Amino acid sequence: MSRQLKSAARRAVLRWIILLIGVQIVCPLGPVSYGQTRSQLHSTDHLRQKLDQRVEFTPSAEAPLGQLIAVAKTFDIPMGIEWMEPTKCELSASPVPAKPTVRQLLIEIIRRCPALGLTVSNGIVHIRSSRVLNRINILNLRVSRFQVMKVSLFTAEHDLRMAIDQRLHPQEYENGYYGGYGYGPGEVFALPNVTFSGSNVTVREVLDGIARSNRNAMWIVRLNEASQESEAPLARVYKNWEAIVGIWQFVPLKG
Repeated sequence: MSRQLKSAARRAVLRWIILLIGVQIVCPLGPVSYGQTRSQLHSTDHLRQKLDQRVEFTPSAEAPLGQLIAVAKTFDIPMGIEWMEPTKCELSASPVPAKPTVRQLLIEIIRRCPALGLTVSNGIVHIRSSRVLNRINILNLRVSRFQVMKVSLFTAEHDLRMAIDQRLHPQEYENGYYGGYGYGPGEVFALPNVTFSGSNVTVREVLDGIARSNRNAMWIVRLNEASQESEAPLARVYKNWEAIVGIWQFVPLKG
């Protein structure tokens, strides 16, 4: 190869190196997460370890819902329960394996209630029936944007209620609004430790995000079977603020 060709080749290689460096500066190549953030993946792995631990525990409560709450509180399991009322459950429990995992314990509890199933996603154990995708299920309602940063769980759930109310009854907010809420300074959920943001998210996803960020909460929603079969729009089912406030309940895992 002649000296001129070698020089031209070197210049071409140098231009490619400069171009690649520029691309790396403008669009740095870093770890890419699909579907879940790094914190969500960490919380999911941590939850999996909790569920896989073997335990010796018998819930004192007789009803399945009470047993689920007892397991969540005892082993610090973030949980979201969508309890359909009435839920038909067998009176007697199935035999539990000797020293079961927490996951096996939960499965044996809901085995008494054939309509219920257990899934784990986004760092939360979900207990719910196969009818959760019903359009009348308020938890499937989507809000266009929800964001809180370093607020208490009380503030986060108040903001979520406001978002639901504005979504269902926008005409009531045309001229602004007034209202408020309060809580005692010593409440376990008063700590400003909740941060969550999302676009086009379901109410269920926001509840998950609040519980996951708080790290000391589970949520329970009681759904009425008759209302799930109704053709009435959600705005009529949840026609006032009191109805929206009663949708869910957060329960502390500790304290």
